[in-house]
Amino acid sequence: SNNISNRQAAILDEQAQASGGFDEQFEKLWQKIGRFEKDDDGKKYNDKIEDSWTKKQEDKEVKPFITKLEKAYKARAWFQAALRHPLLVARELSAPVNKEGYAQDRPLRHRIINKLLHIDIDEIAAQRTPQLWEEAGFDRIVEVEGALGAVEQKAIRENKDLTDADFDKIINYLQTSPDPNASSQVRVYELARDYWHEVKKAMLGDDTPEAVARMYQTIGIDDAPDKDQLQGTRFHTIHSDKIDALFDIKEEMIEKEKHEEAVLKADFETELFNNKVLDRSYNHLFSTEDMGWEYLNVEALGSRNPVRRAADLASHVEFGQLFERYLSNQIIARPEIKELVKAQKEMSVAMSGDSIQQAYNAGFHIAYATGMMWRKADYAWKIPVISTGLGLFNETSIMQMIRGRDRADAWGPNEMLHYVQAVGGQQILPKKGYQGFEGLINKGGPYRDYTSKRLGQLLGGTKANASWEVANGVLLFATIMTAMGAFQQSQKDEEDK
Repeated sequence: SNNISNRQAAILDEQAQASGGFDEQFEKLWQKIGRFEKDDDGKKYNDKIEDSWTKKQEDKEVKPFITKLEKAYKARAWFQAALRHPLLVARELSAPVNKEGYAQDRPLRHRIINKLLHIDIDEIAAQRTPQLWEEAGFDRIVEVEGALGAVEQKAIRENKDLTDADFDKIINYLQTSPDPNASSQVRVYELARDYWHEVKKAMLGDDTPEAVARMYQTIGIDDAPDKDQLQGTRFHTIHSDKIDALFDIKEEMIEKEKHEEAVLKADFETELFNNKVLDRSYNHLFSTEDMGWEYLNVEALGSRNPVRRAADLASHVEFGQLFERYLSNQIIARPEIKELVKAQKEMSVAMSGDSIQQAYNAGFHIAYATGMMWRKADYAWKIPVISTGLGLFNETSIMQMIRGRDRADAWGPNEMLHYVQAVGGQQILPKKGYQGFEGLINKGGPYRDYTSKRLGQLLGGTKANASWEVANGVLLFATIMTAMGAFQQSQKDEEDK
């Protein structure tokens, strides 16, 4: 089967029975015939499975737990980032800094550098040639953060949390090295270790090994077991009682629909481990640093990180070249919708080499900006009878204002609906804003701002508007015909006299 869920189920069944042999033929027959057979009660097996899953989706205990579980994985990702990639956490997350008697939120790295190196980053010149003391400050910052970045590679290569021993091993080597220049780097790596401790303290509330173990237990997601197991059969151990104890469920109304959100309890919050951090978009973590998922297994930074980043860069370069070509060749006075969408599809494919989220983001903004260039003004189609006349004597789209009314197009709701459907049909944008479990939790989802439905609403390319435009056209035609009929009748009456 090409269905990964079916394969995983079969593998688990095989392991449970301690007998070999996966019957591919049986599964084909089951998928094609068996699941549509009826049981003793006269109900199809497939219908029973779907009914069971539907009930689980609506279960008042299962649905809130899925919401909490999603938040728990976000918590684990940020927590592990502090242990494995402290430079990322220090750069991305903010912490209060007392400056000249005022509390300000600044990136955590500002406070750490000020504490360890006594350097105020805000005072170092950024828009002019730095002075000598500022250059020296830059050099010290680069040395310390470069040393920490070097030690981080151990976590990346070995898929583990950093420990003091990782720093001590390097420090001991430098202290005993025959190289006379090595001893000058000892203090640099000691400061790098202190830097990491400051990040841990802000995230965990404490920087001891006991605090790390306690946080893993609190989150309630244990590492996957023995790595010699088959790919796809290594799953985290989920402690539902601990996850339930970690979060509360908050209900709120969004666009007349009830949404549930998991909220971290105040007892578990630290300076950085809080709801503000846990509610941040995935992009802040997963599209900038490679923290690998293997069937909900967030435990690896991935040694392939440099290659992945190079591939992402190549995708952005290809996208940029295609976008430049798009502006030059497609943004013309009277474009073909088919050609516009074809070019947008090429850009979407290029950007998806980075991530599908980035492709949806870029695709939506390009599709929206493109539609706005030819969008017909509301007064030129919305007002009964007179709209068409107004459009005959006025520029009704941005492109007509640029190129002239007689030389450029203006898309009313019907043309715009055709355009929006073409964009959605090419899967440049998703039809709905969620995938998988996200649909059970929040009908908005991570893609809610980039759907083809929302594009149509913003551009006016909806079926309701298209119907209104047609109705106005029919009404105008009926008005003209009535007027002509009245005029002809008037002339006939005059002749009869």
